[in-house]
Amino acid sequence: AWVVVCAWSFIINVRDIDAMLIWARDARAVEEMKAWFDANEAALPVDRFVWSQTYAVTAFDREATEIPVTGLKPEETLQRLRDLPPHTLALWDSDTGPAIFGVSVDEVKAAGFEELHRQDFVLKSRLPKWAAQGWNPDRKLTYWLLYKR
Repeated sequence: AWVVVCAWSFIINVRDIDAMLIWARDARAVEEMKAWFDANEAALPVDRFVWSQTYAVTAFDREATEIPVTGLKPEETLQRLRDLPPHTLALWDSDTGPAIFGVSVDEVKAAGFEELHRQDFVLKSRLPKWAAQGWNPDRKLTYWLLYKR
């Protein structure tokens, strides 16, 4: 009985953590975007890097201090994006970018960035369906790699 109780408790706890940290699945999407960049645009000169998803700084092997673009208001963030120099690479997503920064990918493009790549993702829980029991919905979002020439 003790083994059953502990096993069930473990499954419930992992399920709840997965549901609470659904955005942590974005790391898988960021890794795919990095792999695409390495395979298709690695020769592109990148002097600066900005991102909407924090894990991107690690995946792209950049310095966290490189993102002075986030203002307190969306207008400030957009102005800072416009002021960035050429050879700036941006990784923006359809959820965190608008939700946290108040800036959509269309606004990033209007700030002088061109789209290099776009990819839609459905990020599923890594738990088996019987363990998730509907608590852990799929995370659907889009990522863009953008570049300022």
